[in-house]
Amino acid sequence: MKSERLDQVRFATCAVGYLKVPLEQYASSDQRKPLFDIVGSGFVVAPERVLTCKHVISDLVSQMRKKKLSSDRAQLEFVYASGNRGWTTAFRRFREVWSDKKFDLAFLAFQLDSMPEFIAPIAPDKVELEVGDRIALCGYPHGTILLRDGGRLMRFGPILQQGFISALSPYDRAEPNAILLDVRVGPAASGSPVFLPDSGEVVGILKSGNVGKHATTAFATPIVRRADGGIQAWTPEPFRLQ
Repeated sequence: MKSERLDQVRFATCAVGYLKVPLEQYASSDQRKPLFDIVGSGFVVAPERVLTCKHVISDLVSQMRKKKLSSDRAQLEFVYASGNRGWTTAFRRFREVWSDKKFDLAFLAFQLDSMPEFIAPIAPDKVELEVGDRIALCGYPHGTILLRDGGRLMRFGPILQQGFISALSPYDRAEPNAILLDVRVGPAASGSPVFLPDSGEVVGILKSGNVGKHATTAFATPIVRRADGGIQAWTPEPFRLQ
């Protein structure tokens, strides 16, 4: 996997969550403290547009209501390289501009401001997936748990995982409505981009995972970039997202 192709995906990947304190207080505090709770993942698919799962936003709203937090605490967190071996963490407020509970997908709008624009490369509709193809995903499985050492953050940014396509649903065919992945996932991984490690092209969005006593299965909804620049999601009823 070439680093520049990986960077295109991981810098476009964001955490979806909420700040436990106001942004101004967070900026002036010890940022090694876990003051940002990650509920899910998402990725930029168009200028100032993030694609994630609808249930990520529903879970976020539910958790914030229980904690009686104001809506401005909901944030997207981006982590990207800047300058000479430097790194930047950027928070952005967002609003939901489109969603569909049936297909569990949502578009979020945010403003770049001074942040550089990173857009994940979506695979064209001519890409055919096959069982056994190498696959990768970038996101935040288990939220901040895998980012912490004790009660402090030891790192920032999404986690890369690699595996292979274990099956296509409902049959192993050219246009599946779900991709079954041989990767381990966890809460907050939902919304992660699923991509081909050789080309860096995103071919799906992680939707769910079944973690049982004897098996773990991850499911992704296939997505492609249409010739007109929009995005097509392959579901039991294929439809246009944009």
